[in-house]
Amino acid sequence: MRAATLADVELLRDIERAADERFREIGRDLVADGEPAPYETVAAAVGRGTAWVEVGDAGAPVAYALADVLDGRAFLEQLSVLPEYGRQGIGAALVDVVAGWALAGGHAELTLTTFADVPWNAPYYRRLGFEVVPEARWSAGLRERHVAESAYFRPWPRIVMARPLR
Repeated sequence: MRAATLADVELLRDIERAADERFREIGRDLVADGEPAPYETVAAAVGRGTAWVEVGDAGAPVAYALADVLDGRAFLEQLSVLPEYGRQGIGAALVDVVAGWALAGGHAELTLTTFADVPWNAPYYRRLGFEVVPEARWSAGLRERHVAESAYFRPWPRIVMARPLR
């Protein structure tokens, strides 16, 4: 595992595209057909030092995670793993790296938004120690993000989750 570089950015976007193809299996072609995180978003995370990759045997990235701070809270922006590298603990290891970054930055929890009912989303994150955050605890930024994602992905429910770090 290593920090992502600007040379990785397009590869990371390709990883997200490939990972999102899995949504076709459950009839969510909108997700599979969507664009990955914009180049500028990924490059900004690289510049902040909040983008990490796992590399395969050939030395090329096979998975990545992006993080940011949203309203003073550590936020897992994106986690994508090439399908052929799935179910090997790579995603969990990347989440642990992001959690370590968040803890080192003084954050008490790591937050994210995800689909409530997709097996490799909310149930996966629950196994990694995340819990659903009640709406009353959402910051303004989390609320804004949830509203935007819920509108875009309607009718598929989105939730906010957090993993305590202390």
